[in-house]
Amino acid sequence: MRERTPIEYETAKLCNKKKVAVYAYNAYFKGGVLKDTRTTDSKGNRYGAPDQSVLQTTLREDYNLCVTVIRNSFYDVNTKFDCYNYEAVIHKDGVLIEIDEGLGSYDYESALELGLVAALTMIPKDLNKCYMCKLDHGLHKLTCGNQEHPQMKIPVSLT
Repeated sequence: MRERTPIEYETAKLCNKKKVAVYAYNAYFKGGVLKDTRTTDSKGNRYGAPDQSVLQTTLREDYNLCVTVIRNSFYDVNTKFDCYNYEAVIHKDGVLIEIDEGLGSYDYESALELGLVAALTMIPKDLNKCYMCKLDHGLHKLTCGNQEHPQMKIPVSLT
């Protein structure tokens, strides 16, 4: 069985800031300490730390932002070795969104983390609000169970 990789502390804070509702088995507490979600904090200061794959699925299904990691191969003329790296790409409505370079890494998980952060930054602040009742999208999913709330504010473009 593969090991689950929770998102990093800064990503968890961004996820909380954007009000992205994601179920998490772990949470970050003050100072970036990762613990089980059953752990309590008297001040309530904690950020949910879902697995990378769970956040990736949420971004794809709820925000139509598909974060994919691809492997690039190249030949290094200096070392005379075949090399590779991983790079995150983001699609919205099947169209590649132009993003800055630098979403690459030598390991899959780091590249995915960079892609998740880039996708989270593309979500506008008020995207999660309903026109009618002003509840967050996450609360709609919990209360009415409706994935696509009929009054949800969805912009035409996230760029």
